Amino acid sequence: TRVGAGTQQTSLTAPTNQQVFILSETISTAQHYIINRGGAVVNSTPVQASINYTASVFIKYREGYHEWVQFSLGANGFGSTNFLNFNLVTGQFGNSSGIASTPQATLFSDGWYRVSFTVTTLANATASNNITIAFTNNTNTLTRLPSYTASGGGSVYVSSAQFERG
Repeated sequence: TRVGAGTQQTSLTAPTNQQVFILSETISTAQHYIINRGGAVVNSTPVQASINYTASVFIKYREGYHEWVQFSLGANGFGSTNFLNFNLVTGQFGNSSGIASTPQATLFSDGWYRVSFTVTTLANATASNNITIAFTNNTNTLTRLPSYTASGGGSVYVSSAQFERG
């Protein structure tokens, strides 16, 4: 289930003074995530093979039972097993796979975190520059993009996602 681009929140300000979006869990049995893809066509912007790329995003717990979220990068460029779990309430990292360096979480005012992590592209990487933020049924899962029966009871704030080489 693709949640979509989220709903813009106008009464909340991120530490970067950029737009803030609310990502809400859908009610279904499926994967629950949002994907931010670059380029005019889905997966159109190429990544270079065997190079480190860093993703970062400002994120904040909003409501419901979703303290845990998961970040990952596109499977065609970074492999189908890369992921990083993060607890939005405690600021702690959980299980991860395929992360090239120690992830960073910086706490800002009002409960905002800037989470950043680096992943190395595959030797045969193709165009795949998307950042995925997934709900994890509030568990520190060992599965990338877990599927579960949702209650629709969770949402998070997201702002200022970045994806860059290096």
